[in-house]
Amino acid sequence: MRAHREVVRGAIWNLLGYGVTGIGALLLPLVLVKSIGREAYGVYSYVTFLLTQSYLLLGGLGEAMAYYLASRRAEAAHWIRHSLGAAIFTGAVGFLLWQLRGPETLIALLNLGAPWQALLIEMRMLTGLALIGYEIAILMGWVPIAMGWRRRLVLLPFGQLIAQAVFPMGAVVWDPKNLRLLFEVSLLGGIGLGVYMWATISFLMRQALWPMFSWRAWATLWRRGLWQSFAQWNGLLLNLFERTIIGRWVSLSYMGLYSVGQYFSSKAFQGMYKATETLLPAFGGEISPRRRHLRLGQSMWLIMIFSAHFLLLLYGVGLMLLPYTVSSWGTPEMRLWSGLIFSTQLLFILTPLTPFFIGLGRLAVFYFYSLCILLFQMGATLWLVPRGYYYWAPAVGVMGGLAFLTVVVFRHRRESVFWRAWVLSSLGRLILAWGMALGPLILGAGTNSILHPTFTLLAMLSFLLTERYSFLWPRKREFLIQVWQAFWGFLRARFVALLGIKS
Repeated sequence: MRAHREVVRGAIWNLLGYGVTGIGALLLPLVLVKSIGREAYGVYSYVTFLLTQSYLLLGGLGEAMAYYLASRRAEAAHWIRHSLGAAIFTGAVGFLLWQLRGPETLIALLNLGAPWQALLIEMRMLTGLALIGYEIAILMGWVPIAMGWRRRLVLLPFGQLIAQAVFPMGAVVWDPKNLRLLFEVSLLGGIGLGVYMWATISFLMRQALWPMFSWRAWATLWRRGLWQSFAQWNGLLLNLFERTIIGRWVSLSYMGLYSVGQYFSSKAFQGMYKATETLLPAFGGEISPRRRHLRLGQSMWLIMIFSAHFLLLLYGVGLMLLPYTVSSWGTPEMRLWSGLIFSTQLLFILTPLTPFFIGLGRLAVFYFYSLCILLFQMGATLWLVPRGYYYWAPAVGVMGGLAFLTVVVFRHRRESVFWRAWVLSSLGRLILAWGMALGPLILGAGTNSILHPTFTLLAMLSFLLTERYSFLWPRKREFLIQVWQAFWGFLRARFVALLGIKS
């Protein structure tokens, strides 16, 4: 019970920090698409996505630094400074590469016209500096997590809200058609985000965290985070691959539509990951292998059971109501919506796997698992995009990754008993339920707005009943009761503390 309570407390505080950016994250694509259009938003989001992924240049420094901060608190400033020095070094490399051929490569990839060419080349210097700013900000964001500063987890999300949402929306409100102003404000916001996070963490550590440069310390950090970095690069390639294929093979307008969907899905996935991130010490600190695998199965099942009904309902209601609120709603938009929700559902289920493998130090296994997802998703993209199915490929990639884990990693009886009982059995029932919900759209009955919520309700009911009458339900019900007691105990303690302050 105590383990459940600690995990729930960490998840709630982490989600509160991430929730600061929630409103801005929801409004940003809607405001920008309305102001500058789908095509311009597609190119803008492509550039900003590259910047926000600049942490990949760290080569796993953030995760390695977090390990040393958590295990060697007395040496915290030492590891932060060396990590910062390595981040500045890799950022400088990225800056130089972007100055050499960055804008030209992007122009060639998306086959952009003369106006975009002039704008991207003009923003060359600011883009390179923003890359360094984002890299430093993400690195510094690991410090509160590793140091256990739960209430400081809001620092990075607050800065991201200002730099990535408030500034861009303010620019388009001020001058809706001025793309140059939008890019300038967004890039300056990225530079400022890095300065803000460095200054804030320095203040909390009560010393100026000037970077230190030591190849020996950098090598120590990079050796620990290397496999995690490889897996993250796979994720970047996946996110860019389908987006680029749509931009080249279909149109920039549909790439913009895809970017909106991918934006919402990634934000939802990040929120779920923030909730499961606090499982890392629970996995790494558990001595018994059986209990580690039981915790993994329970975590994945808990996410599955709570997210399935919400996302199924969201899917059916969206297909019924969105045609009246979204302009140019047709078959491609319906297919994107269905792929977005279904893929997000499967991505949610994967979130506990990252802290599980990191906590056990099995980062090489995690890399090959991510590589399997990469290969499946890229193949599915090449097959599905020409047929008008956008954002369905991630679902195929997830199922390929789960198949890899089942056959290669969890094949032994000790590992497979919990994997099969808690994950695979319920996942099979969930996929059958989604097949029922997606059936009318796949079979060509997309124009019938009543048919979709009807089949969605049937899918929800079938999943609920088959889960309720499964042989493992008594154990699952007991686990749900324990989680609820931990959650309620946390809320009650916070409420009593609040009353004590007021009185």
